[in-house]
Amino acid sequence: MVSIGQSQSRARQWQLTAICATVAVTVWLGATQNFLWLNRHLTRAEAYAETSLHRVGRKTPANPNIMLVGFERTDYAARPEDIASLPVLGFLKEPYPWSREVWAELTEKLFAAGAKGIVFDIVFRAAMENDARFAAVIQKHRDRLALATLFQEDDTPEGGTGINQIAPGNTIIPRSDVIYDPCVAYATIWPDADSIVRRARFRISETSLNFRLDDSVVAPPGTREQLSLAARALCLMDRADAIPPGERPVAFRYTDVPGKGFPFHALNDLFHPGIWAQRYQNGAFFKDKLVLIGPIAEILHDFHRTPMADQFMPGPEIHLNIINAALHREFLRNTSGNFNQGLILGSGALAA
Repeated sequence: MVSIGQSQSRARQWQLTAICATVAVTVWLGATQNFLWLNRHLTRAEAYAETSLHRVGRKTPANPNIMLVGFERTDYAARPEDIASLPVLGFLKEPYPWSREVWAELTEKLFAAGAKGIVFDIVFRAAMENDARFAAVIQKHRDRLALATLFQEDDTPEGGTGINQIAPGNTIIPRSDVIYDPCVAYATIWPDADSIVRRARFRISETSLNFRLDDSVVAPPGTREQLSLAARALCLMDRADAIPPGERPVAFRYTDVPGKGFPFHALNDLFHPGIWAQRYQNGAFFKDKLVLIGPIAEILHDFHRTPMADQFMPGPEIHLNIINAALHREFLRNTSGNFNQGLILGSGALAA
């Protein structure tokens, strides 16, 4: 004969089981069918968990062979006597964008110092003075450098949006299909839905581009593809093996908060004879290094949110974090949708 206490205990157990099952099924339906509009909240919870993992989890140690040369200003002061001995300082004194003579001089200087590769996180689109000199330098070192392109969304005549690409002008690379030139790579960084950059896309096929970067589209073999700045940098370092396969974005581990993982070396310092001799040992500092050159100035708007801190990180620094993660193979793998659904239902069954 069952006592009243045992009956009440069994009733409570069945109630708890029913509650756990209801919660599990509700969450499962929310994740798969957006039941009660739960999918949005679950996505936010997942993003919060990913951000927490980045902040408290393992960081990728910085590779000493990659470094950032940045410009935190759009013009630099220079004394007349310095300009007389170094005309390039006169160009830096003018408002940005500067004469291409600056980039030609810097490229030759770094390669003469023994740099392994140079990556420009700059789109040289409009024709400017001294383009011919810079174009000749690019042609001379084209197997050792990378120039940036950018993707942007434009309105179409039909009222929708399409993807356009800003590329180096023909005074820099005289080629009609410049986006497929081996020394050109895209610098676009795509954030997640919450505007935080956690993933990197290392390549884009022509097929994928035609379908507006639809990840479900599989490109046929032999399709032309574009590499990202990070992927091109890895090739320049003879580490093409470190580029993840496929076109889907890959979550990567950062090195540190903005400004800490890869502190920048000021562009104008590299042209200062005293600093070049003392701080950079007449260029020996850059020997066998990959040098990424890009804007750090906030006025140029190349800043992005990352999971590492509330402050924004410059785009060039994010590229170095991506390169660094690939060199260390520090990628985060997402669980599959089927696994997540099974985990939800399994957790409900276990709790019950």
